[in-house]
Order: sequence, then C-alpha cells, then structure tokens
Amino acid sequence: MEGETIRAILLLLLWGFAFPLQAIEIQSQNVFRFEGPKNNPSENKTIFRLDGISYFSQFQNRPDLNQESDIYIKSIGTKEFHYADLHWELGANTFARRTQTQPLLNELNISRGFNSKNIWTFGRAKKSWSELDSRWQLGLWQPHRTLDALKIEDEGLTGFFVGNKTENVDGLIYLSLFHVPNVGADMQTEKSQLITETRWFTPPPKEIKFGNQNNEVHYEIQNPEINKIFFQPALAADLDLHNDNLFLKTSAGWKPVNELILQRQNYKKIDQAVVDVKIRPSVTHHFIYSVDAGLQAEKSRFVLSGLWDHPVQRNPEPEFVTQKLEPLSIAALSFSSEIPSLWIQPILYQLEYFKAWGGKIQDITANGEKDDLTLIDERLKFKDAARFSLESLLYRRGPKSLRGRYGYLYDFGQKGSLLSSEISYFPKRDLAFLTGVEFIGVDDESNPGKGFFYQFRGNDRIYAGVSYVF
Repeated sequence: MEGETIRAILLLLLWGFAFPLQAIEIQSQNVFRFEGPKNNPSENKTIFRLDGISYFSQFQNRPDLNQESDIYIKSIGTKEFHYADLHWELGANTFARRTQTQPLLNELNISRGFNSKNIWTFGRAKKSWSELDSRWQLGLWQPHRTLDALKIEDEGLTGFFVGNKTENVDGLIYLSLFHVPNVGADMQTEKSQLITETRWFTPPPKEIKFGNQNNEVHYEIQNPEINKIFFQPALAADLDLHNDNLFLKTSAGWKPVNELILQRQNYKKIDQAVVDVKIRPSVTHHFIYSVDAGLQAEKSRFVLSGLWDHPVQRNPEPEFVTQKLEPLSIAALSFSSEIPSLWIQPILYQLEYFKAWGGKIQDITANGEKDDLTLIDERLKFKDAARFSLESLLYRRGPKSLRGRYGYLYDFGQKGSLLSSEISYFPKRDLAFLTGVEFIGVDDESNPGKGFFYQFRGNDRIYAGVSYVF
C-alpha cells in the first residue's frame, strides 16, 4: 500500500513529456486597470469556475478526450492573528475525468512583520523573482501546474523568506531544504507504453533501432526514494530598485530545477526485438540569474529582461542513462500601453518579443557519452517568438459589462502560431459567463517537426464556462 501511495505522488509530479504553452493574455501590470467588475485581491474569496471544452479534431482511438470538462475551485485569503498572519491560496481542480482531481496548493504560509519594513515568511509563497519568467510562464524560478497546456498556473516556492522594504529599495532572501517540483498530468503505463488522460502529451519513442533491427520499447515507471525528490536545498536573493518612473530588478539563486529530470535503465531482450526501459524521476540543481529593467509612465510601460540558467550536470549511476540539460540564455522585451478610444474605455495592448539560446536536452550514459535514444530534446516550448495581446471593455451599463480579449503568438523558429480570443459577460460584479476559441497551427503541415506547434496543431478548440467569486 505504501508503494502505491509513493507511486501516486510521483506520477502526479512527473512531467509526462508534455510541452506546456501559456494561455495568451495581458499580464496584470499597473498600466492595465479596468474599471469594470474586478475583485479586490486583498479580500478573502473563493473562486469557482466550470468550463466545457470541445476539440475540433477527433481522436478516433480516444473518443473520451474529444470533449473535456474542467472544474476549478480555489480559496484565497489571509487570517490575521496577534503575532502572525496566515495566508493561503488552495483548492482543487478536476480536469478531463473525475479521477484526475488534483489538489491546489499555490500558497500556504505564515508571515510576521517586525515593523512596516521587515517581513519574515515561512511556508509556500509566490514572489516576484523575474518578470520575464512569469510573463512567459517558463517555470524556471517558480514551479507551475500544467494539467492543461494552455492554462498554466504559477505556484510558490517552499521555504523561509526574509524581506525588507524601503521607499526605493526592496530586498528578499530565500532559504529552503524542501522542494516541490512542477505538477503535470497523471502518467501511467498501458500495454508497456506511457499514456496520460489528456491530449497535451507527447509520447516517447515506441521503437529504437539496434544495428539493422527495429526494437519495440516497453516502458516501466520506477519509484525513487522520496527524500531524493522532496528534500533538496535552495538559496536565492532578490533586489528591486525603483522610483516613480524607473525600476531595476535582479535575482540570483541556486535551487532545484522545477522539472523532474528522467533517468532510465535499458534492458535488451536478446531473443526478442524488445527493449525494456525503466524510468525513474530525479532532481538536479541549477544556477539562475535574471534581470528586469524598465521605464513606466502613467499609461505605458517598457521592460527589457534577461535570464541565464546553468544546470548542474551529474552523470548517472552505472547502467543508467540521464537527461543532460544544456544552459539557457534568454532575452525579452515588452511594451504595454493603451489606444485612446471614444468607446467606453481605451483599448489596452501589449507587444512582446522573446529570444532564447541553448536549452537542448541530450540523454547521456554514466561515462558522459551521448545515448542512442533521447526522450525529450528541448527544455522550452519556443525560442524565437513574438506576441501581441489586447483587452477592452466593450459594454457597460450599471453592474453589467462585456469584456473582450485577443492574443496572437508566432514562433519564427517553428513557423507556428497560437491565436486566442475570449469574450466575458458579467451580469453582476462577481458572476461571469465566458466563451472563447484557441487555434494552434503551422505554416507548412507537410513538413513534420518535433516542436509544440506541429505536435499539437490538432488541438484547436472552443470552450464556454461560468465563473463565480464569493
């Protein structure tokens, strides 16, 4: 029974070979302030959302994945005590099937303010480490949940935080001995192949060639020691300089990589054209440094960002193969402003560009040599992308309002695009009915590729739902 519990926890955390992509939407910055129905983030509240999703293309072998349901409930709040404050952001999410209900633990911490400037926090907490990482939802600083590849949700780091704030300088130090990695869709084996109950899954190779013969690959998931996954040290610091118009944020850290890396053992059956592959998740650390510098005015904001990520490589045990993560260098810029309008309110828009170098993944043997089989070959979803987003309040009369969002992303390397559009109707402040579409495509479907856009170009979908805050 204990082994089954450990397996369930690890399958919940294991990546599942899915390349997540963020839903396109304007990030909440001080320039984007709708006067329409919004909730005060400091209020204690519970959010309920129910979505029905229908995919345009049909899976003939998995008709149960052609329509999905997404039930989401989350409680966010703070309880003040005499000596400390308790803050939480937790709930549950059911995606695809009722058996895939997962707990939400984005934040759960206790904080103590010794004065108005110095705050100590212990537990799981979301902090602003890198605007680039958060805006593009890379998951390099803070872990995230990827049940749905177009609905990624950030989660906090777990440990001890010491923060200090002055008028123009904010500082933060983070220490931890505990690590909670990214949470993906549950993964299991069926007929010796890896599967998940989601369309956002890239299966590993089913065959591998030895000599002149193709061999079928049979997979099995092994349980590592729990302490090797969850008990991992981390250290990070953040410095934020700012005044009314200029800001500079820099963060540096040594911490576990949020994605579990995969180690495996291969066994070739001599009398059969079969290779048995036993997979077990593992953890490696990385050095990470990021900087965001920008200029902000009353109605516009410009940010130039950089991020450098250098994983620590450890060769696996004899007879094992592991993933070697290549270092990453990323540069990005963002400009957000508004278009004056004679309509109800100005149209808010955002232009962004993202460029990454490195980030390859290569499976290596215990002596550091490249293996013949590589399960996943890229750390990022895209490396050379531009994104345009806009949002507008289309109608308002008393408590009723209608809001629209539109986003378009194009990846120059993969020659693929993601288009997203959503309309939300608020009959009152806390209730919304919404509908939207999401299209994934490539310029040339006759040219097969391994990237996100080619692999998931068949996942165009339409959705409708209701959201209520109480």
